[in-house]
Amino acid sequence: MSRAERIKELEEYLKELKEARSKVLQGQAYRINDRQITRADGSFIVSEIKETEKKLIRLKGSRRRNHRFVPRDL
Repeated sequence: MSRAERIKELEEYLKELKEARSKVLQGQAYRINDRQITRADGSFIVSEIKETEKKLIRLKGSRRRNHRFVPRDL
């Protein structure tokens, strides 16, 4: 599987996860592939969203960088 195909697959999965989170927050059950998700599994959805976003960031090659500095009056 090429990198572009993997990115597309992860983006589709992320979209499904966000739809599932929305449905579960409304108190409904939701199905992704063969897995039934209910309100009790909300933490699973959130952790999967975070992991999928991390994978996408790694694959796309972008990274957040925080630069901190201390202003000094010389």
